[in-house]
Amino acid sequence: MENSYNTVIDDFNQDQANLKEVAILSKRELEIFKLLTKGFNSRQIAKELNISYYTVRTHRKNILVKLDKKNTAEMISYILNNGLI
Repeated sequence: MENSYNTVIDDFNQDQANLKEVAILSKRELEIFKLLTKGFNSRQIAKELNISYYTVRTHRKNILVKLDKKNTAEMISYILNNGLI
């Protein structure tokens, strides 16, 4: 019983940490973040959101920095594995 309780607490703490990481993203970064997980590339995202390709690239760089990831593949793997969206 004690072990099960600790597992629930650990899961809750991990969920809270994950939410904090997503919360540090701006609204626009979160929009881009979601489109990336749907397979959109930067040009498609720019067209979808009616913004410059270079603006999308800047947002993507900022997302990587904020989540402390090295590349998009690492970021998307992290997102999906931790159920962030």
